[in-house]
Amino acid sequence: PTSDISQRSIWECLETFEAEIGRRLYALREKSSILHRALSRFDEADTQAHEARKSIDQVEPRLGNVVSNSMDSVLNISDLERLGDDLNIENFNDEIKCKKWVATMNEMMLGVDNAINAASEKYVTSLTQVLALAEKDIVELRSYNSPPGLVRIVVESVCVLFDVDKSWKAARKFIADKDVSMLDRVENFNLDGVSEATFTELDTYVSLPNFKPSAVEQVSQAAKSICEWVLAVHGYTVATKEARESGIRMHEIRAQKESCEDKIAQRKLALEEITTQLSILQHKHSQLLSQQGSLETERGSLSHKVEVLRRFLQDFRPQAKQWQEEYVDIMNSLNESLGSSILMSAYMVYCSAMLPEQRSRCVAKWTAILDAQGIKSGPVFD
Repeated sequence: PTSDISQRSIWECLETFEAEIGRRLYALREKSSILHRALSRFDEADTQAHEARKSIDQVEPRLGNVVSNSMDSVLNISDLERLGDDLNIENFNDEIKCKKWVATMNEMMLGVDNAINAASEKYVTSLTQVLALAEKDIVELRSYNSPPGLVRIVVESVCVLFDVDKSWKAARKFIADKDVSMLDRVENFNLDGVSEATFTELDTYVSLPNFKPSAVEQVSQAAKSICEWVLAVHGYTVATKEARESGIRMHEIRAQKESCEDKIAQRKLALEEITTQLSILQHKHSQLLSQQGSLETERGSLSHKVEVLRRFLQDFRPQAKQWQEEYVDIMNSLNESLGSSILMSAYMVYCSAMLPEQRSRCVAKWTAILDAQGIKSGPVFD
């Protein structure tokens, strides 16, 4: 009652206090909001850096697997290409062999044809000369009781061809035969029917040094023509024998060529399969390279992000610590503001006319009541 403080002045103090407390609380809340956002951004950056590093840790093994698979595909492609090159080289060499075998067979066939044609022409010429012999020439041959050596040898060679006894008596009978003359026998001779035994025996005569038309001609013209015919038979038989041997050899060469061509065909099938596999592997390799490029780009992007975030966190970490301390202080201040406001209001309303000791006791009791309700207040009111 003795106080000069009017009720109006108390209300003015309370209004002023309310306005000041409102501005202070607004400023604290605004600053706490800003600090909270800043700390959230900092924590978000830290989380993003952690997630980016985690993503890099996930990308690395995937990239390693892709690189390993890519290297394996390169090795597989290299092995297949090497195998294909080996098969192509083998085919190239075998094709050259086949061409040489074909050329050899063509040369052999040409040689056989030429030899048989030449022997046939020679036989026809000699046969024509024999058939052109006059009766007197035949009489001359059978008239010998003891013929000259070269005449005997020529007649004996004819006896060998017709399987006649080689004695001169049998030979004269063969020459003088009226039923089937020697010329008729010669004309109808089976040129392709000379046996191996006959040829071997005939060869002994033909191999004699003087078994030559030029030598025989010195003793008998008729024997000379017959000598040429015997040599033609021998030559034709040699040609056909060589032709048979060439045929056997060409059969062997043809078998080798066909076997070689089969191998070439098999290798070509293998090369087609290799080409298909190469196409698949190259497509797979292209995909792996694409994956590798994507993963390397992703890793690079993540590494750049981590580096940017690392620099940001490094630069702002001290400031973030300060922000955290300020934020804690502000939140404490906000928590104390309610209790302090209640105490200040009560103090101004009720304690104006009290003595200092009474004011202290009231504030202590009121603080205890607030503490019991879990409401904090400022440290001291003097």
